[in-house]
Amino acid sequence: MASREEYIEQLKEKLDEWNAKLDELKLQAKLGEMENREKLEMEFENYQARRDEVRAKLEKMRASGEDAFQDLRQGAEQAFEALKESFHNARSHFKK
Repeated sequence: MASREEYIEQLKEKLDEWNAKLDELKLQAKLGEMENREKLEMEFENYQARRDEVRAKLEKMRASGEDAFQDLRQGAEQAFEALKESFHNARSHFKK
């Protein structure tokens, strides 16, 4: 099992990767033709809200004691899964 700091850093790196993927989607949205542009914008906003939630949980984890860290870890993992789902929802609006 990774140490507390290693775990937090891994989550931060994953968050950075998902943010880069979102940036790519936004660029594709501007350059390409898409269905349901308004729906996609709402998905982007949803993603950003989920991202902010993950960031807040990471900050709480950094500031927490070891006991609280274990409790926050599960919440952070759930928030990260919601973030991934939000990204996939946004991506699904592109023509295939």
